[in-house]
Amino acid sequence: MSTVLGLDFGTTNTVGALPDGGAPLQFRMGDVASSVFRTSLCFWRDRSGREHTTRAEAGPWAIDMLLKLHDGGRFFQSIKTHAASPSFRGTNIFGRSATYEDLMLTFLERYFEKLEDFAPADVTSVVVGRPVAYSGATAQAAVAETRYRSAFAALGIADVHFVFEPVAAAYYFIQRLQSDAVVFVADLGGGTSDFTLFRFEKTAGAIDIRPLGVSGIGIAGDNLDQRIIANLVAPELGKGSLYRSFGKELEIPGSYFLDMSRWNALSLMRNEKTIYELEKLQRVAVEPDKLGRLIDFIEMERAYDLYKAISDLKTALSRQEIAPLQVDLGDMRLAKEVRRRDFEGWIEPDLDRIATAADEVLTGAGLAAEAVTKVFLTGGTSQIPAVRQLFADKFRHVAIETGDELVSIARGLALIGKSPDLETWCVRESGAAESAPARRIVG
Repeated sequence: MSTVLGLDFGTTNTVGALPDGGAPLQFRMGDVASSVFRTSLCFWRDRSGREHTTRAEAGPWAIDMLLKLHDGGRFFQSIKTHAASPSFRGTNIFGRSATYEDLMLTFLERYFEKLEDFAPADVTSVVVGRPVAYSGATAQAAVAETRYRSAFAALGIADVHFVFEPVAAAYYFIQRLQSDAVVFVADLGGGTSDFTLFRFEKTAGAIDIRPLGVSGIGIAGDNLDQRIIANLVAPELGKGSLYRSFGKELEIPGSYFLDMSRWNALSLMRNEKTIYELEKLQRVAVEPDKLGRLIDFIEMERAYDLYKAISDLKTALSRQEIAPLQVDLGDMRLAKEVRRRDFEGWIEPDLDRIATAADEVLTGAGLAAEAVTKVFLTGGTSQIPAVRQLFADKFRHVAIETGDELVSIARGLALIGKSPDLETWCVRESGAAESAPARRIVG
């Protein structure tokens, strides 16, 4: 039996769905069933006699293993952010070089293994989502698409189609429409914010769906996390502090704190070169204890602890005006009360850029906001009050609709996968790019 798989390979979460009703695929961890699989990886070494074997887990199992290992593994999250980066050549995992293709292959293998009532061998075609604009100043869509194809090819899936993520969300949303509408869809995820505009019409029983445009920007939930880290966490780890050099006092390079505030870059900081540089700076630092905390934070793989604390903070601030941020940073426990209005002040520049990107799809279609009759928000970041308010202010005449924020894209991809006009929904090829064959780096 041939199967088409719709796959939302997201920055934060991954969700798969089959065309039969677009129902999301499920996995079970203990007694808990879920469709939302965290896009994370954990590698560690097993010892049997004199031999060491590299092992890997993904999703919630990766997080569980990280917590058991403490500082004995390599943990990766937000790996999708590297997908379109030509400068990302790979990383070292226990003495072996791993390319992006290798990381993605490992993740997909573990994800497929965990799914219930699903046989990867039956998959003959995959419809995978991609953002309108990848994050990163040098991002190239062709690089990401070629890397994806390499990882899927290693799984025996050669037929790969790419669909813009907001288009997939729109396709899912318009299934519920009963009357003509101009539909604006915003997909606000972890790595990117993407927008699409559709005209939906019913004439003599026939349905006409016309895409009017797309736009996007590489700013979303991860960027909002960076603002929290920059304002509350990084100063406790040395940001803004000084070191002595040739009789002068200079500021610790900000690049270290920029990297530690980016989930994808933080995963790569645990390497000999970075640790050596930080230890060298610590010896001449005016506040050496702070840099010592940063070194411990990196070496002890505390990235997930920080991610969880910030995620909990954002969730709490979505419900209440004041919430605590609590996280261990080396030899200290950071505990601060955060006000929603302060958080909203920090993220205001990001919200302005998201709003500008949303306006671009309207401008490109030659429509005013007042011409829109339906607005649908999806993606985890859409649940933040300031983000929702941005669109409520833009479309004052329309009730904002939401729902299935974490699974709508996967369901739309699956439905597109069974569409007789599949190719009309797909992104045109972005061009050729070099890619290495995906290799297995575990076992």
